[in-house]
Amino acid sequence: MPVEFVPGREAAEDYRRQRQQAEYGRDDSGATVRAGFESYLETGRGRVAEITRLYTLDDADAEALADRMLNEVTTDKLSPLDEPFGHRIISNLAERVRKICEKGSIPIREGVVIGVSPIDGLHAYQSEVPATDASIIDFSMQFVMFCNQFAILLSRTLPHEVSDQGANVNCDPDVIARVLDEDRELLLNWRLFATSFVIRGHAMDLPRLPVDGERISTRVQILFAMEMFAVAHEYGHHVLMHGVTDSSASKGDGLQMEHDADGFARMVSMAFGTDPESYNGFATSGAGAVLMLGAIDLVRRASHVLSTGNTEFPPRTTHPDLEARISHIATFDSYAPEEMWAQFGAMRTDLYGVVEAIWAALLPVFLGLHRDTEVRPPEPKQGAADWMSLM
Repeated sequence: MPVEFVPGREAAEDYRRQRQQAEYGRDDSGATVRAGFESYLETGRGRVAEITRLYTLDDADAEALADRMLNEVTTDKLSPLDEPFGHRIISNLAERVRKICEKGSIPIREGVVIGVSPIDGLHAYQSEVPATDASIIDFSMQFVMFCNQFAILLSRTLPHEVSDQGANVNCDPDVIARVLDEDRELLLNWRLFATSFVIRGHAMDLPRLPVDGERISTRVQILFAMEMFAVAHEYGHHVLMHGVTDSSASKGDGLQMEHDADGFARMVSMAFGTDPESYNGFATSGAGAVLMLGAIDLVRRASHVLSTGNTEFPPRTTHPDLEARISHIATFDSYAPEEMWAQFGAMRTDLYGVVEAIWAALLPVFLGLHRDTEVRPPEPKQGAADWMSLM
C-alpha cells in the first residue's frame, strides 16, 4: 500500500534526521549498529531464529517468524542512525495507534515520524516540529530491549497454574516475594537486568530461560501492553498538541500534560486490548501501563540509591509520581463495562505490588553497591527542552 504524501510529515522526517545526526551522530555507534544489521541479513538468519524461538513453541514456528521478520525489516526510508529491528516494532505500534484514532475520528493533524536511535538509556520522547503539524517520536533501541527483557523476567517470575480450563497467572505480591526469595538464579537475573540499565544504560546478555507455552503467551501479552502504552503516550502528546506554542503562550502545566497523555494511552490501550483479533487483558485493564511506568521507576529508584545511598526519593518536578499516575489511569475504567471495574482495579493493584516486591528484592543490592564500591551511575544527559518524555 503506497504511503500517503503529507508535506508536513515529509518536512518533519527531514528535520528528524538532521536532529538525530546532531544529537546522536557524534560517534560511530550508528554505523556499528547498521553494520550489525547488515550482518544479520547476510549470515544471521540462524541468530534471528534463535531470537524468535523465545516467542514460539516449536522450531517450525520459529523459522517462519524469522523469515517474516527478515522480509519485513528494512533500511528503506530509515536514517543511517535508525536501528531497523526496533524501528519496525515502534512503527508498527504507531500505525496501530493511528488506525485507532482514525476509527474514533480523532484528528492526528499531519501525523508523526518515527526514530529509533542507537543510544544508551531509556529514552522515549515526542517533539513538535516547527512550521508543521507533525511530531517526532523517538525511542532508544535500549528502551525496546528493556521492555522485552522486563517482560521475559516477569513472565518467568509469575507462577502459572495450569488446569483443564487453561493457565491461571498468579500475581499475588506476597507469592512473588517468596518466589524471589527462593529462586536465587531468577533473583540474580533481575539484579543483572537492573544493574545493567542503571550503570551501563543498556541491556545485559540475558541467559536463555526455560520456555513453555503459557509463559510465552504471558510474556507476549505483557510486552505488547507495555509497548503500546509507551508509544500511545508519546502519540498522545502529539494528538493533544503538547509543546505547540507561540510567542505569547507558555508550555502549560507539564504535570497535567503527562496525566493527559497517560489518559490518551489508556484509552488507546483499551481499544487495542478489546479488539477480538488482539485481545489483551494487560492492555485493557491498564496493568500494562502500571508495568511500563513501574519498570522505569525501578531504574529511577535504583539509580538514586546507587548515587546517594538514600532511600528517600525527592519529589518529581517534570512528571507526576508513580502512584498519582496509576490513580489517574484508573479513572478511565469508567469507559469500560461496570462489571469489569473490580477486575481491572485488582490487576493494577496486584501488579503494582509485584513491582514493589521486585524493588524490595533489588534494594539491598544497590545499597550494598553504594556502600562497598565506587560504582555510580553516569550523569544523566539533559535532552533538548522541547522533548516530552515518558518519565
